Amino acid sequence: TGGVINQAGAGINVTGNASISAGAGSIGLGNQAGDTVNFGRITFNSAGTVSITEDSATLLGGANTAATLNLISAGTLTNQAGTTLNASGVTTLNATAVNIGGGGGDAMNFNTLSVTATNGSIFVRDTNALTVSLAQTLAGNGNIDIANGGSALALNGTRPVSANGSGSITLSATGVLTLNDSILGDDIVSGSGNI
Repeated sequence: TGGVINQAGAGINVTGNASISAGAGSIGLGNQAGDTVNFGRITFNSAGTVSITEDSATLLGGANTAATLNLISAGTLTNQAGTTLNASGVTTLNATAVNIGGGGGDAMNFNTLSVTATNGSIFVRDTNALTVSLAQTLAGNGNIDIANGGSALALNGTRPVSANGSGSITLSATGVLTLNDSILGDDIVSGSGNI
């Protein structure tokens, strides 16, 4: 099956739920010059790459799948309760603030995660083992709270994870918590698990 993309200058405005499936193809929306993309809520499914840039806040819902996942939001990135997301490759999230996986019935399953919040906090709950790339994990004017319910939580990066100002960093794993490279900086850090 083919992919789902938009042309340059396209305007996509869906006030309700947008459900987008591409089979083995890729999904690429909001990444073209002059386009405008806004969804009330989005659900996506692809065995390939999903790359969505939204010009407003982003709300995930339903059952979502991707190999490589790139979500960029001009506002906050959140999900409705009961949302599932399975991303087998690298996931990149970029928004003013990120809050996903904490609702009742949520099941987020990332493999490798990179998160940036430009003006708020990062809150991520993952169900399985997770590797977080700290080179891009930044909370602007907020806190970082990342936990998984699977086994291991590994943190890798070349730049310290940063919670700007007086923000705090909380890392939790039910199994082994591994801190690699120089990641702590001057921030307040709390971690649970076997370090």
